[in-house]
Amino acid sequence: MNIDEVNQREPRCKQCGCLSELIWVEDEVCRAALHAKAAKADFLGFVPAIRAMTSCSIGEAKATFMHVALPGRRCHQCKSVLGDGAIVDCLRCKSLNLVWEVENSDSGAASDLK
Repeated sequence: MNIDEVNQREPRCKQCGCLSELIWVEDEVCRAALHAKAAKADFLGFVPAIRAMTSCSIGEAKATFMHVALPGRRCHQCKSVLGDGAIVDCLRCKSLNLVWEVENSDSGAASDLK
């Protein structure tokens, strides 16, 4: 599944009924930095950072934040381990998850991005 396919679904997320478009950040270092913010529940850091990177709306930024998977490929909603893929519907709770965690990355450098 890719972000274009997700954004054509209504609702985007079968769990929460989200209708806002979700944003995909192509750059792996930027995704890792955003994932670090989401993993710390740093909404006030995540939203301006993704908006600066992508020029997305505040609604798109918020919807994206709400769907970033937890560390360890865990569902942001029910914490179940997710299947393979970068964009995954949780098999347990049906929540959409953006898996932005970068395995074996130097997260120290990525977390400094704003």
